[in-house]
Amino acid sequence: MAWGVLAWPGDGKDWLMLRNILKDSLVYGISGAASRFVSVLLVPIYTRIFSPSEYGLIDIINTISAVLIVLSGMQVESGIARSYYESKAEGRNSELVGTGILLYVAGALCWTIIAVGLYQFEFVGYRGITWQVVFPALIIILPSQLMTLGTVLLRFERRAAVYGLITLGDVLTSSLLSILAVYVLHSGISGMLWALALSKIFWSGVCYLPLRGSLRFTLRRAEAKEILAYGLPLVPAVLVGWAQTYANRFVMVSSLSFAEIGIYSLAVKVASGITIVDTAFRLAWDPYAVSIMGDPDARDKYARMLDIYVVVMVGICAVVGALGPVLVKLLSTPAYFMAGRLVGFIAMALLWTGILQILLLGIGVVRKTYLGAFGFSIGVCVNITLLMSTLKANGIIAVCYSYLAGSIVTALIILYIGQRNYYIPYRYSTIFLTILGAIFIAGYNYLFGDIMPGDMTGLLSKSLFNLTVALLLASVMFCLVITKQDKRNVKLYLFSMLNK
Repeated sequence: MAWGVLAWPGDGKDWLMLRNILKDSLVYGISGAASRFVSVLLVPIYTRIFSPSEYGLIDIINTISAVLIVLSGMQVESGIARSYYESKAEGRNSELVGTGILLYVAGALCWTIIAVGLYQFEFVGYRGITWQVVFPALIIILPSQLMTLGTVLLRFERRAAVYGLITLGDVLTSSLLSILAVYVLHSGISGMLWALALSKIFWSGVCYLPLRGSLRFTLRRAEAKEILAYGLPLVPAVLVGWAQTYANRFVMVSSLSFAEIGIYSLAVKVASGITIVDTAFRLAWDPYAVSIMGDPDARDKYARMLDIYVVVMVGICAVVGALGPVLVKLLSTPAYFMAGRLVGFIAMALLWTGILQILLLGIGVVRKTYLGAFGFSIGVCVNITLLMSTLKANGIIAVCYSYLAGSIVTALIILYIGQRNYYIPYRYSTIFLTILGAIFIAGYNYLFGDIMPGDMTGLLSKSLFNLTVALLLASVMFCLVITKQDKRNVKLYLFSMLNK
């Protein structure tokens, strides 16, 4: 088949596989959209209860908790995912998963003890951080890891509906508990953090109920070695990749106020709307990408999927960037309005993070995951160096363009490393056009994001104009990236659907 993953009716097995990916993506997308909608509904509540400084403190605490989750988790879920189908065929899945859970417990206990010691002897009272907010941030570590693994297993078992119910249940539960803690009990930041922890504890247990018959809690040396041999080398790469998104918080703390960090955090919240589609795609695509490793046409399918992903996501990022200033005005108070101009930068940086998940397939196939740390390290160095050298002069906007620049550099380095170890026929013109699109969207959003009329009529008119610009960019990307054969296939498919 000349056009790889874009198979259409009449093409047998490939079309059925693509249809399954689209079907699962739809389920994941609906649950993700519902979860994101609930989260967005909480933004007006939080921005009216918490000041930008308090919102910034919440962001810092969540960042610290995320670091501990990455370190203590040892990428056990990645090790299990990589060997899942092989171990299932060999009848040892229960031992593999049971060993992974016990590794999680050991890692969480070890890093919690370390974190308690560091806080008690070095950071007690630092910038208002107290035990009341630190304790729930530590409690959430193990349940978060268990829920991550549980949802990975549900995805690989193709139980998309169960996955959607559990993740949505977690969001709804944590949201309701947060509102109860903040509005009724008036427990502030610590109450909100406890709400997140309690919800995660409950749903991390629920997600294993459909899998309880296939679990065996025994620590097997062979399985532990298999998991850690793949997962541990990923930890530096994941940690450095995490640093690409979150390490700027620690630099910001040294030069910016918690209020400015809060503004940036709100911009991230709005821009993260693109992750509804990104996450839905990856949740369905990742198991399929692993299952076809070794197939003779796998490389072509990986390359074509990059084109499809880029065209769809650039269009979505353009729309989110165009509507960013409006959404910030609707969701927050004037103290946060600067966040609207930052949305385009962050959306495009998140897009490049998503592209990385496809570009990393090369080193994943050959099991050289440790090579990813090199690319991520260079990207983070670019991000942090650019940020530290320009933050004082340019303020919060420096955080955004440094993040975007670091994300692009990371993707390019990973692309080079991956191609050296496992060549995939990506079209480099697609990468180049995506870089141009990122610069255009980020620049347009920042330059014109603050030109928003105060009256509703003017606001709607400006929003429609921004949307028109976004759709024009998406159309250009479609025309330049998607091949003529694929365009004909799309038309044939649409006509066939209309004639049914």
